[in-house]
Amino acid sequence: MCTKLGSESLIEDSTLFVGYYEKIQELSSVDRELEAKAKEVAKLQAERQKKKLQRDELERIVRLKQAEADMLQLKVSATKWRPRDREVAKDGENGQL
Repeated sequence: MCTKLGSESLIEDSTLFVGYYEKIQELSSVDRELEAKAKEVAKLQAERQKKKLQRDELERIVRLKQAEADMLQLKVSATKWRPRDREVAKDGENGQL
């Protein structure tokens, strides 16, 4: 009778051990998955920061190009008036104001 109880106890112990071992394996798997997700999050955050910097750089370029276009427009406007200014100056020299 003792041997029977002893073998049943061993079977129960080994079953418990197998159950614990499986749970430990599951936890290890979850830990690895968490680590992988954490790496993915870090990678996505770095990519997000990189894209933000790229967007900021593009916005600076757009502002610079807009300023260049505005300056060019001012030059064009100034050139349109110059011939008239010359004519007025000539007329002024000839006494025709």
